[in-house]
Amino acid sequence: MVEKEITEFITANQVATICCCSGDLPYCFNVLYTVFEKEGHIVFKSSANTRHGDLLMRNNRVAGTILPDNFNPEAIRGIQFEGVAYEEDEDSLTPAASAYYSKNPIAMAMPGKIWIVEFQYVKFTDNSKGFGYKRSWKKLAEELAL
Repeated sequence: MVEKEITEFITANQVATICCCSGDLPYCFNVLYTVFEKEGHIVFKSSANTRHGDLLMRNNRVAGTILPDNFNPEAIRGIQFEGVAYEEDEDSLTPAASAYYSKNPIAMAMPGKIWIVEFQYVKFTDNSKGFGYKRSWKKLAEELAL
């Protein structure tokens, strides 16, 4: 499970930039997310016919960033992450979908699929606690094998 300080920062914000890749061509997209706290993952919804949706179906390895909703360049804070993205079941009653829709109820009216990003590595920078303050978390090798 991701450290509490990191999870609190992720939970306090709502937009992530996620990057995926097709061959040697990277592609980035922004999502409105929520935290699936039980697992420490982020959840987002995306239309089925998107470029990133197509790319994620072929290669689910992702990297990304989360910055504060109110960015302060004098006290940089943010998350850099690596992980895997996978599509949630179509059932809107799954725990991840329920978490997403409880925070973003209007999204129920939009077609699309629920995606989950399972973190494998997270680095948190918080210069408001002193220049160069960083915390990192990495999923244990035995957890990656599950």
